[in-house]
Amino acid sequence: MELVSQIKGAEAAATSYSMDLQSSKTLVHDLEKQVEVMKGERNQLEQRVKELEDGRATCTDLQERVRSLTDVIAAKDQEIEDLMQALDEEEVQMQGLTFKIKELEEVVEQKNLDLENPEASRGKVMKSFRSL
Repeated sequence: MELVSQIKGAEAAATSYSMDLQSSKTLVHDLEKQVEVMKGERNQLEQRVKELEDGRATCTDLQERVRSLTDVIAAKDQEIEDLMQALDEEEVQMQGLTFKIKELEEVVEQKNLDLENPEASRGKVMKSFRSL
């Protein structure tokens, strides 16, 4: 009888171990699935990191381009300022020359009138001789 109870105990233990083994196999299978899912997520994260690194490189390039263009704009602004100042100076010179031209035109007009009026011219010549 003791042998029977030992066999029954061994069978019960074997059944328990078999159930534990099946449970462990199921657990291993579930863990393997989780590992596969995690590998997929890891690949997605690695791809995302690569995209972010590429974006950062692009951002850095664009920041450098903005800095460069800002420098160009500053140089152009200075050039425009210099040209505006030169233009102002030219306008002042032009106003002076325009005034001088008007004065000379008036003198020429007066000389033409003097030439057209011989009496006045003779009087001026005589006046010039008297003052000598």
